[in-house]
Amino acid sequence: MTVSLGPLLAAVLLLLGAGDLAHRRLDARRARAAATGWAGTALAAIVICVPLAGLVDDALAGVGWGTLTTLTTGWARWTPVATGLAGLVAVALAPVRTHTPRTFIHVLMVLATGLAATATGEPAVIVALWALASAAMWRDLRHRLGSRGPARLFALHQAFGVTLAALGVTVLAIGDGSGRAGTIGTAAIIAAATARLGLLPLHLWVSGLVESAPMGLVVVFLTGPTAPMLLLADSMPATGTGLLVIAAVSALLSALLGLVQPDARRGLSAVTVSVSGIVACGIANASPTTVAGAVLAWQAYAIGMAGALMVLSATEARRGPITLTGAGGSFARTPKLAVAFLLLGLAVVGFPATLGFVGEDLLIEGTRESSSLLMVALAVATAANGATVVRWFFTGFTGRRDHIGEPDLTTREQWAVTAALAVLLIGGLTPGGLVPDGPNPAFGLRSAGSSAHTDTATGGHAP
Repeated sequence: MTVSLGPLLAAVLLLLGAGDLAHRRLDARRARAAATGWAGTALAAIVICVPLAGLVDDALAGVGWGTLTTLTTGWARWTPVATGLAGLVAVALAPVRTHTPRTFIHVLMVLATGLAATATGEPAVIVALWALASAAMWRDLRHRLGSRGPARLFALHQAFGVTLAALGVTVLAIGDGSGRAGTIGTAAIIAAATARLGLLPLHLWVSGLVESAPMGLVVVFLTGPTAPMLLLADSMPATGTGLLVIAAVSALLSALLGLVQPDARRGLSAVTVSVSGIVACGIANASPTTVAGAVLAWQAYAIGMAGALMVLSATEARRGPITLTGAGGSFARTPKLAVAFLLLGLAVVGFPATLGFVGEDLLIEGTRESSSLLMVALAVATAANGATVVRWFFTGFTGRRDHIGEPDLTTREQWAVTAALAVLLIGGLTPGGLVPDGPNPAFGLRSAGSSAHTDTATGGHAP
């Protein structure tokens, strides 16, 4: 089993931060400041590993520690950076009205599990980390919302998903991935990924969380790479048409449902499910082009959706829920909030000149070779998601001349948003080094090699 030290170090730092917050017993504002510092330190640790990766890896190999690397070098190379940045945005923009010190502790814990999941391609470890993240989420939700409603819905879906994932991993580990055992194991993994990504029909927990739970906690769980890492993990068989059909239906229907939602939170939760479906389509299609596009699109989704949801949460903390019947906002008085929401939201749905556009272009271009109908469905879903983002931009940030006194982005919020936008926009203009370069011994569908991966990809697609 290969282990990447950079993401593992970042996860350890976040756990230390959670312990520090629990020990110090700070108020909400100081807890947010401390959590932001720990999240920033964890992200810095990962970023520093990028230029040092080659040198450190050679040194580790020289002393016989070839199973240790600085960063993963295949599909998941940049995923720790995206996950860490999404977590920093989630903490820095978290309103203290809805986030208690206890919540910040759980945010750091869930973020730590997401980063640790990118440190290894071992399916059993990924499933265990998923279970730990779900437990941390459940503790906070039960404390805040009680044991029924959205908290219970979340627990049922995650328990179902973790159980099936454990079953699938066990069956595939015992057998050779062929015959009836292989079919059962693969079906269990597909069902588990469906639950974790919130794809139809296991999507209800997503809207419940977005509407009721602290947004920072929601963001670090939704943007955690557990499901993509599980599907891409070493020794996982090609997922075939089952996940492809589920993902395509989820992407299209959720995008269309997002157009008719009565409030911004429900609208963005529909976009979340739709984009997850688009990413899952790329992974299930299993060609190198679509998988590369799916991983890149997921990274852009993690950063952009974290930013869009947190900007929405920060705006609602200033002036209340954003609904169709509300009075709207004043663009002239809060231009930074408005522009941040628009750009981050458009980056999620793959607007040109953003990193998300590069990922979705690769993904949709790759699906054209296997199914023109699938390509059209994904294109329609992308367009509908873009319309949803623009709709809530105009509804929530324009439409009134007066101003009720809400402030624009603070300095702390502005730095976090600027970092996210810089990655999404600069990455969209110069994406060459960010496009995943294919499987390696630690990650990748059929990680024995890209040629075997390509052969597998040509055999199990939707017509």
